[in-house]
Amino acid sequence: MSLNLLSQFATGYRYDDGGVQQVSDLFAPAFFTVAYGFEYHPNPTFHVRLSPFAPRLTVVGRVEWFVPALGATPCGVNPGHSTRWEILAAYVLTELDRNLSANLNLKARYVLLANYDTLDPKRIDHRLYLTLTAKVARFVNVSLNGTALYDYDQDSGTQHSQGLTLGVAYNFQNFIDPPRK
Repeated sequence: MSLNLLSQFATGYRYDDGGVQQVSDLFAPAFFTVAYGFEYHPNPTFHVRLSPFAPRLTVVGRVEWFVPALGATPCGVNPGHSTRWEILAAYVLTELDRNLSANLNLKARYVLLANYDTLDPKRIDHRLYLTLTAKVARFVNVSLNGTALYDYDQDSGTQHSQGLTLGVAYNFQNFIDPPRK
């Protein structure tokens, strides 16, 4: 069993020829998913979680704020309500965390949610996260990351984002390694 909360911390906007429209905010939307199922670990770098029963609650605070930008049912929530239940749904999660070389790591995560009521390929939710991290010096790491999202209730197209991170990494060790024999 797993419990997943997915939301955002900042306000989101849509920019187009008609101006700027608010399309999201903190807990607008928020997704709570409880997934019951099985997990398969063929090796330490890869695993798959299959959950044939995964109820999901979608919360949109102040639905009326998002109707002009997202239509009559923002994120699938009907007017006059702030929540939407998808009781009968399936959830699939796959994760990969693999070192491609001594200084290069790839992390990938794919999430699928399929509502049994609307089991149409165009209405299945997909999320893909990719992160490639390279250690370029003893204390310096560089990461490239990307996210692709397809959720028909939010947008009929695929949403994506990407980022580049340059960071300083230092490991603190608060214990002494035992002597090797």
